[in-house]
Amino acid sequence: MKNHYKHYSTIDHERKVFAAVMIVILLALITLFVLEVCGVFDGQVWKPVTEFPLANANISWEQTFYPGGFT
Repeated sequence: MKNHYKHYSTIDHERKVFAAVMIVILLALITLFVLEVCGVFDGQVWKPVTEFPLANANISWEQTFYPGGFT
């Protein structure tokens, strides 16, 4: 008969696997944090080419014929 002892999971083996997985997760989180701080994930900010002033900027709600309340 073959010895199947090597296929059993032990506490020491589970601790090593748990520690390895936690280290990998910690390194991934640190990497994401550093990339976020450096601004790698920031999108391009849209800036208008020109600005146009609004005509009739002093219009009141009564002049717009808005059917809602005038609070």
